[in-house]
Parts: sequence; structure tokens; C-alpha cells
Amino acid sequence: MMKSRVILFVMTILMLVGASVQAWQPEGWVYHAGDYAYSIKDGEWYYFNSTDTQWRVNLDSKVWDKLTDATGWNYHAWPYSYSIDTHAWSWFNTNDEQWCIGLTSGQWTEFGEDKVVDKVSIGGTVWTDDTKTEPVAGAVVGTSLDGQTTITDTNGNFFLQTDTSGDYSSKPYTITIKIGSNTTSLGPHSWGDHPVNQDFWP
Repeated sequence: MMKSRVILFVMTILMLVGASVQAWQPEGWVYHAGDYAYSIKDGEWYYFNSTDTQWRVNLDSKVWDKLTDATGWNYHAWPYSYSIDTHAWSWFNTNDEQWCIGLTSGQWTEFGEDKVVDKVSIGGTVWTDDTKTEPVAGAVVGTSLDGQTTITDTNGNFFLQTDTSGDYSSKPYTITIKIGSNTTSLGPHSWGDHPVNQDFWP
């Protein structure tokens, strides 16, 4: 019983910090051409969303301009960059929000500062029935939110980190429990973004 409580405590801590970082923080040499930039390190072209504005200041002239005003090769060491064209260092305003998309990956990321994006996560125990006397090991737990699943341990405990942004405090979704060839769907129900210590049975 003590071991089970320790496992649930650890899963709760993981749940609280469970998030993924979605940002492109340029590093090393990057070629800039208006709304586009090519990173040697990433081997990727990026397109900057034209409705956003990322400001920077030339540390020599003290003149402010936009990220999309950069031209040619620039060496990036966030939040600074050195331009071959102007022979000057610039500092990027870290409070700005500039989104960009990798033209090969197709993934939208935020330029610069790492941002932590909260994700829906679930923790609990799967039992054979509502008496909660016999846990189920090897049950597959998933949701209707995405294709992420996890498997219960020998004590029936599980922690599931989804790929879905945490905006489900009142929105319903379904939790699925697969034991062998039998799948039980629980919901849709407003489980919340981080339900913890949940008990499930077929």
C-alpha cells in the first residue's frame, strides 16, 4: 500500500510539471530574407507570421527595427544576434510574440524564448470492479483527445500525458480503458485538465 501511494505521489508531481516546450530559439548561423529564415543548425527554412512583430535593437546605433528587417547571415546567441551585413550586434525584445512555421516540418513554434505549453494529463488506478480490491496490470489507458496511451503498472496505477493543450476544465472528453480485447469508454465527462487519483473499472 505504501509503495502504491509513493507511485501515485510521483505521478502527481509529474502531472504538475507535465508540459512540452514549443519554441524555436535560433542558434548559430541563420540566413534572413524578409519573412523567411534558414537555420544551418536545424537544416530548416522558417516563415515568420506576418501579423506578429518581433522587435530588436541595434546595440551600436540604438535604432529599433523588426526581425523581418534582418538580411543575410546572422549569428544567433539568444537573445542576441550579430549581422554580417551591418557588422553589429542586436538584442531581441524577449516580451514580443512572434510565431513561425518550419516549412519542412509544418510545425508552428514561437520564436525565441522557450514557452511551456500545458497539456492535459491523467493519473489514477484501474481496478477489476467497483470494490477496488484487485488492481489491473497491463490495462491500456487512452482518451478521445488524441492517440496518446499508457499502460498500468503491476499495482494498476498509470500516468497519461496527452498531446492536447490544457483547455478542458469544463469541456467533456472520454477516457478509454482496454483490458485484453475489451474496451470500456468512460464519458464523455468533464474530467478537467489534470484529474489525479482517479479510480476506474470496466
